[in-house]
Amino acid sequence: MRDFPTSFFLSSALALGMTLTGSALAEIDMTTQSQPWTDGDLTGLSVCWEHPGYSEEKAWVASVIEREYAAKAHLFFIGWSDCAETPDARIRLGIFDFPTHTKGMGRAIDGMHSGITLNFTFSNWNRQCQMNRRACIEGLAVHEFGHAAGLPDALIPYQGDEGSCVGKSIAHLSALSFFLDDRSIMNDCNNDWHAAALDEVDVAALVRLYP
Repeated sequence: MRDFPTSFFLSSALALGMTLTGSALAEIDMTTQSQPWTDGDLTGLSVCWEHPGYSEEKAWVASVIEREYAAKAHLFFIGWSDCAETPDARIRLGIFDFPTHTKGMGRAIDGMHSGITLNFTFSNWNRQCQMNRRACIEGLAVHEFGHAAGLPDALIPYQGDEGSCVGKSIAHLSALSFFLDDRSIMNDCNNDWHAAALDEVDVAALVRLYP
């Protein structure tokens, strides 16, 4: 499998105008930034697609999210139909040739138009992904659905080159009382993000959010 640059997630944040500042070890308080779904939601969070077409790519996303979130963390995302057919879906997915992103964490995107933006073409952004679109689509989807579940980025304050991951520190999720490691799908500088896999610390964070 082709190895992709480690700065994809970091460049996404910067492209959206986020400024990464602070000490080498940034604290993120999930109690104030995350809005976990309620127990009643967890029987199945309905997902819909706002744009037609791309049936193969949509199937890749649904499959990898089921593999990672349902099988490992018992979080169930269901439906995956067109939003026109399911206007009450809780999570609405947009498809744009923009940096992938999520407009909030957890319930903050409930019913929001294009609450999650995914990229299937990479014609203008991250053109390297055209060499292996499936790996990019799946890896980015698992990361963005981490936000949909309530997990923040492990955003690392930069020192010098904004697009480089050299010398970065993993952010501390203070409310969860442990550190994300290099393999976390929420780590912007994870070398293996295109493996599209939740790390054990990602699963542990989700278990703490949804005991």
